Amino acid sequence: IVVNMFLTGFDAKTLNTLYVDKNLKYHGLVQAFSRTNRIYNDKKPFGNIVCFRNLKQNTDDALALFANKKAKDIAVIPEMHELQKHYDQAAKNLLDICADYKAVDTLETEDEQLAFIKAFREVMRYNEQLGTFVDYDQADTDLNKEDFANFASKYIDLYRNIRTQNKNSEDKTSVLDDINFQIEMLHSDRINVSYILELLKQANKEQDEGNEEKAAQYQAQVDDLIMNEPTFRDKQELIQKFINEQMPKMPDGQTVEEAFAHFWDVEKEAAYQELCKDNNLKADVMQEILRKYETSKRLPDRNEVKALPNYKVKLFERKPLHERLMGKTRDFIQKFY
Repeated sequence: IVVNMFLTGFDAKTLNTLYVDKNLKYHGLVQAFSRTNRIYNDKKPFGNIVCFRNLKQNTDDALALFANKKAKDIAVIPEMHELQKHYDQAAKNLLDICADYKAVDTLETEDEQLAFIKAFREVMRYNEQLGTFVDYDQADTDLNKEDFANFASKYIDLYRNIRTQNKNSEDKTSVLDDINFQIEMLHSDRINVSYILELLKQANKEQDEGNEEKAAQYQAQVDDLIMNEPTFRDKQELIQKFINEQMPKMPDGQTVEEAFAHFWDVEKEAAYQELCKDNNLKADVMQEILRKYETSKRLPDRNEVKALPNYKVKLFERKPLHERLMGKTRDFIQKFY
């Protein structure tokens, strides 16, 4: 809520939404709106300004004065129907490159892959903006939710292949090395593991009450989310394992949440032990890295994984080894945390 004390000299990266019921103008408007523009993490790629007064002209004037005269063209999001036209055009450009998501696997050169990355990134950008409208339904576009999710899976595969690629030569360069994938636009708080568990709980309830059709509907929704939600790529196998192997054996009185929490802890501990054993890592150092992540939500960097090996690393093997360990550690975190 905008009050004078928060208009200047105030900075909180977690601040997401500013509600404005005040006639702001010029530097006061820019400073107030700027309270929300700090990127925080994948849960806050941008901020929101909710105005209860018509500040459009004041915003244009302030940006023209303090930025440039073209700034007003990009500062205020267009109407939803205009954005949807841009989304459909971006989708057309994408489909001109790859007729369907399977065609991504046939892209042979880095230039072809780069064209796909840029095209899908544009689709993501417009989809992200459209997601701020309550009335937006991706099913009404030229690239619906299922197709978007399939392309997103291929996009993530490319991202991971490039990120984890072990470069054998220092001189080797790639046109993909410096591309900004903007992967945070694929993350979503709306669908998470808790949401999946709630659907499973409903399916169990309907099953117990003999409503087979409703139970099947909930189960089908779960299966669809697991397969198509990009942020579940790391967790698909484990969640499916829980559904297939653990849920049928749940004792009477145990909730889905309790069963899943126990299952997840067991799987995480087994994967942790396997990671340390297979790579000959110091368990106490790995525990400290995981503890830091739990408190800071920051993925480890190369400096933090240097102490992981439980053996002396040769000088010329250090860089590629540290890169691999950083990738393995981050993959473990993204899967279980």
